[in-house]
Amino acid sequence: MKTITSIILISLTLSVALYHCNTTLLWPDSRSLQVDSCSSIQPLSPFDIDDYASKPWFSVLQRETLPYQPLDLECVEARYTKSPQKWWHQSIMGWDISVNNYGISADGPNGIFLCADILNPAKPSALNIGFCFIPSIIYRWLPGGTVGSYWVVAYNETVGRAIISGGPPTIEVNEGYCQTESNLGLWFFFSGTGTLGRGYTSIVGGCGSFGIRSGGIDGFV
Repeated sequence: MKTITSIILISLTLSVALYHCNTTLLWPDSRSLQVDSCSSIQPLSPFDIDDYASKPWFSVLQRETLPYQPLDLECVEARYTKSPQKWWHQSIMGWDISVNNYGISADGPNGIFLCADILNPAKPSALNIGFCFIPSIIYRWLPGGTVGSYWVVAYNETVGRAIISGGPPTIEVNEGYCQTESNLGLWFFFSGTGTLGRGYTSIVGGCGSFGIRSGGIDGFV
């Protein structure tokens, strides 16, 4: 009887721990939408970019930054490598990371190969992404500094979820929610197709808890 009771208690403890992990450790602390300004939304810190780049990510919901050829969102995959594909991407163009995106369109599988520039080594969750054949410094000079911006604003290694903003969400909209200047660039990532399940509600809810407007995203449910 004691053995059975111990097993039940252990099971309950694990269940509570898993629930806690999936509900409170997914995202940064919620912000007070009516008090805190949009500037309180910042790239995630601390952030381990080596762990983040060590696995493929699948974009299940997104609001793109540019017009794009519609893809089967269930098959959009992003892979990151901590060194550019060509030696001159880093030594001449100043890029730090390879960004390889794959998807399915009406014409079959296709890929887009880009590079990323870590803006501040002390906060590697803020990057610029662009074409590898263009010097990375050009993207830093563009008006507003938001073209190609890639901010990891929420990330949890254990459960494999992340929210990416296309730069700083500085424009306040209804009831304290914030969006980027163009209202473009928002991605909801899962680190494996097996982690999807019913995760949509929690990942979108996590986005809203710290005040990023999530309306107008494309995806499948």
